[in-house]
Amino acid sequence: MASNLVSDLGSASGAFQSIRISSSDGVATIRLLPDDGLDSLEEGAALVAFAQHKEIATALDRLSVAPSIRVIVMTGTDRTFVAPSKRSVTLKNLPPEEDWGLIEGLRRTLLAILEHRCPIIAKVNGDAVGYGSSLMFACDFIIASEEALIADHHLGMGELPYGKPDFGFVPGDGGTIFLPFAMSPAQTRDYLTVARHWTPREMAAKGMINDAVAPGELDAAVDRICAALKRRPDHALAWTKRILNQPVMERFASGYDAAMAYEVINILHRRSENVRAG
Repeated sequence: MASNLVSDLGSASGAFQSIRISSSDGVATIRLLPDDGLDSLEEGAALVAFAQHKEIATALDRLSVAPSIRVIVMTGTDRTFVAPSKRSVTLKNLPPEEDWGLIEGLRRTLLAILEHRCPIIAKVNGDAVGYGSSLMFACDFIIASEEALIADHHLGMGELPYGKPDFGFVPGDGGTIFLPFAMSPAQTRDYLTVARHWTPREMAAKGMINDAVAPGELDAAVDRICAALKRRPDHALAWTKRILNQPVMERFASGYDAAMAYEVINILHRRSENVRAG
């Protein structure tokens, strides 16, 4: 069943641009591929660069109807979970359908994680920054390599390896929704407004994530929690997840659109500056 599903999803044929899917013994793995610097928001490239915003949601929707899948692991490639390009960012006018595709795709993905019947583990193999941080904190469990950088660059102002000194936006892609459930109010403000970050070991000690391990121990750590979850009744897990996520869903419903709208206002303002400068 699982192998047929993975084939149907098209992972082998490359139907997805930005992810690959595999399954083994009741565990589906969604591997997030690097964007190779395409997320510059240059005109005409946005749908390719942000394909993950839509494709993760599509994959999760299809995995939800596979009863043999008990746990889903989301991980990245090489030393990156999900992080923005370190290249200079160019904001140009996009057709409304592309703006809609970017924004609605991300909304669908975050909701699909929250609503999915399976527990979803963020296996943070490398940097999780910005949207990658939001994606990670949306998951049910977070196991991180101790060498990963976990941070939000929206207001980083060049103080992180990602972003530029004159590049500051509202963190509208989920950070304001998920961080208050993982951090104290003071920590949330530090993380989102001045780009303060902690090592994964420190985050685990503070209870922000579940565990941080050496890179060579990451596979075994995730395998252990997958095995523990599979020993539990699947529907009991699904209902427990629904109960735990209810306050997150309520915050998402009341705050996500507003946060994204404020970020879009920032982007439109930046685009108008680029037009005037050009």
